[in-house]
Amino acid sequence: GGRDVLGGEERDGRTTSRFALPLESGGFGPTLRPGERVHVVLAYSRDDDFGHHSARRTAVNLDL
Repeated sequence: GGRDVLGGEERDGRTTSRFALPLESGGFGPTLRPGERVHVVLAYSRDDDFGHHSARRTAVNLDL
């Protein structure tokens, strides 16, 4: 598929996730362009229902 989990690990009490997204989303989001900055929302919940309220969340700016 267009979204690929590249890996992840837990070490020293921290979790790291690596994933890839296509530059062209096919209508499910903005077109991503290398070199631009994007605003990304990250959320965590014990429930895998996306309608469920997140236990923790933050937003960051990422440079592509």
